[in-house]
Amino acid sequence: MVAEGIEDEATALDLLVFGDVIGQGHHLGRPMPADQIDERLRRDAVKPARQRRVRVT
Repeated sequence: MVAEGIEDEATALDLLVFGDVIGQGHHLGRPMPADQIDERLRRDAVKPARQRRVRVT
């Protein structure tokens, strides 16, 4: 499933019932300058997607 507009923790947690979700939204990451994208992708690629957890703050 692809989810767009994940803006808060409650929405992110609600999506966990669907299992593997690819998501986009301010809760998961803010917009950034293009020159920072490579570093962000390298950092996030350290763990396979199944091992990543929704950030709970």
